[in-house]
Amino acid sequence: MKKLIIALLLISSVNSFAQITAPHGIFTGCKPASFTLIGPTGYDRYEWSNGATSRQIEYIMDGSSGAILDTATVGLTCYDANNVAYVQQPVVLRSIKEPELLSNFNGKYDYSINDSIKSQLVLTYQSSAPQYVFTFIQTDAKGKGSNPISRCVSNTRWCNLSNATPALKNGKFYYVTVHARVDNVNYCKGNYSIIGLGIKSKDDHDGHGDNDGNGDSDDHNNDLVGSSNPIEISTYPNPSYKDCRIIVDSDDKSPMDISIYNIEGKLIYREAFESFPVNQEVSNYFNNPGTYKMVITQNGKVKTSSIERL
Repeated sequence: MKKLIIALLLISSVNSFAQITAPHGIFTGCKPASFTLIGPTGYDRYEWSNGATSRQIEYIMDGSSGAILDTATVGLTCYDANNVAYVQQPVVLRSIKEPELLSNFNGKYDYSINDSIKSQLVLTYQSSAPQYVFTFIQTDAKGKGSNPISRCVSNTRWCNLSNATPALKNGKFYYVTVHARVDNVNYCKGNYSIIGLGIKSKDDHDGHGDNDGNGDSDDHNNDLVGSSNPIEISTYPNPSYKDCRIIVDSDDKSPMDISIYNIEGKLIYREAFESFPVNQEVSNYFNNPGTYKMVITQNGKVKTSSIERL
């Protein structure tokens, strides 16, 4: 949570007013935001517009209303020993929620360079319409000392992938974040999404081939049940730097056992499933870079797949 400390009045004079300078006379934080508001010294009693009575208060904008941009005008009245009221200049607070890609544009791996992705909405405040800054980081480069970063700045909620600079690369997965830029000030990024660009079918003898063109890893060569291939495996992103999710489906609805072995052949994960498709996050089991082997057993059938950890 971001915290801003704002002194309403730093001068001890009982009738001084706050001199606050900020765009539109506002203070902005990322949601949820906590603002520390401090009244002037020299008074016997304080009454804030939210009902607080102490000289210093914490004003929290937690976004519980669901709006992506919140604003609040906070006033303060101070009283001296004779109960004379001094109304102070109010402060306007603004809290911007971190936008994310809309869910129907997240987790897709068959984008072409001419496709577009869309952000959640950030509301306009007064005359300041937000810009949307999309940031792309290759999943196979993050954390390896070289992080090729591309950005797309849009005046709408849409980013055409061809507008990202430097240009995005076909055959790559990307972590995508979005943040608002208001009055040329950048605010917080939302949770990242993952997309794949131009992932096409290819031969891959190491078990990372994408045979169905959907941008994930499909391994059918090790299926011992012949050409019927009732077990379908998707692993994304693969290779993986941080997050890794497996999706397994089967025409056979009998119980399934999924095991993962590390590079030393040691079992690090095993779980039985009775409902399908299986949708499981497994990144916490990968402690070291290398190639991990996943073994799926169902009704006497065995299928294997490889997962590469960067």
